[in-house]
Amino acid sequence: MTAKVTLWWPAHSNTSELKLTSVRREDNGTKYTCSMKGDSGTSSAVYTLRVAYGPFDKDLTVGPSEIVTKGSHQVNLTCHAINTYPTPRYLWPGFACENTVPGHACTLKPDPSRNDTDHHVCTFPEDTCTFKPSPDSDQGRIVNCTASMSFGPNDAHWQHKPQQAHAKMHLNLFYPPPDRPVIQPQPSDHHLRPGDTLTCTVTGGDPPVFSVNFYCLNPHLLDKEDEIRGTSVMSTITVGFTYTTLKNVKCFCEANWTRKPQYYQYIATAVYNAQVQT
Repeated sequence: MTAKVTLWWPAHSNTSELKLTSVRREDNGTKYTCSMKGDSGTSSAVYTLRVAYGPFDKDLTVGPSEIVTKGSHQVNLTCHAINTYPTPRYLWPGFACENTVPGHACTLKPDPSRNDTDHHVCTFPEDTCTFKPSPDSDQGRIVNCTASMSFGPNDAHWQHKPQQAHAKMHLNLFYPPPDRPVIQPQPSDHHLRPGDTLTCTVTGGDPPVFSVNFYCLNPHLLDKEDEIRGTSVMSTITVGFTYTTLKNVKCFCEANWTRKPQYYQYIATAVYNAQVQT
C-alpha cells in the first residue's frame, strides 16, 4: 500500500506546485518553505529564490580617470558592475592584462566577435586588470570592458543570450620627462668667459616640469626666471665674474615635476674652467 503524502507551500500554495508571478529583482533571496505530511509525520525544507538580473551599461563604472606613470610600474584598471546578480565575469577585448595579481587569472583566447585570430579577449573573474602603461603608445588609448553573465543553466532548452554591459575608458596618462636635465654648453666643448650664458633644459613630460633649479658654486651663480618653449622648460645663468674667479665652477640642475616628484629626481652636473687669456 502506497503511503499518502501531502505537499504544500505554507502561506503561498495548498498544493505541491508553487507559482511565482511578477518576480522582481528585489525578490532575490526570498525564502520559501515546502512542507510534507505523511504517515511518519510532518517535515519541511526551505528553498531560496535566486533572481538573476543585470548587468546594464548604466551600472558599469570604469577607472581610474587619470594614471600617473613613468612606464616602469604596474597600475590597475577597474571595471565594476553594480545592481547585478550573480557576479558577472569581466572581459577586456583587445587588451592584454598582465597576470601578476594573485587570484586574477588572465586567459588570452581568440575573440569570437572578430574575424582576425590575432585579436584576444582577456577574461578576469574579478574586476581588475593589471598592466604596465607606456607613455609613448598608451596615451589616449581606448580600453573596452564588458561585464557578462549568462542566465539559466547551459541547456539547449534555455534560449537566453548572455546579458552584457559595456563601457570604455580613454587612458589619460601623466608622466615625467623621459631624460635627465641637459646643461649647455658642455664643459668638454667650452671654457667659461665673463658674459657667457649657461642653459639647463628639461624636455618632455605631461605635464612638463613645474620649475627648473639651476645654480653654480665657486663662485655662486643663480639662474634667471624659467622660460617655457613648447614642452621644454629652460633656465639660464649669465656669467658675470672675472677670469681669475672662473676656476672649477661646478653647476647643478634639477627640476620639480609636481604630479609625483619622486618620479623625477635627476640632477645634472657640469664643471667648467675659465678660458685662458692670451
